Amino acid sequence: MNETDKLLRDLTDLVRSPDMNPGAVCHLNKTGKILLANKAARQLFGNENIAGQNWNNICPEFGDRHYEHVNFNPV
Repeated sequence: MNETDKLLRDLTDLVRSPDMNPGAVCHLNKTGKILLANKAARQLFGNENIAGQNWNNICPEFGDRHYEHVNFNPV
């Protein structure tokens, strides 16, 4: 396995396992409902019960204007 393959595998593992990712990760549906938030995201937003809430309520600065450009790709 070459270095690129290893990096791709590691990145894929992080995407599939958000709690293993040290960065904040939220999975949203197209309406902005937070489906999943890893530990780093819950700590960042100071909210253990972030899942089920709407992204615009958690981060209103982001706004609908920017949300339209989010890329929705199923993992």
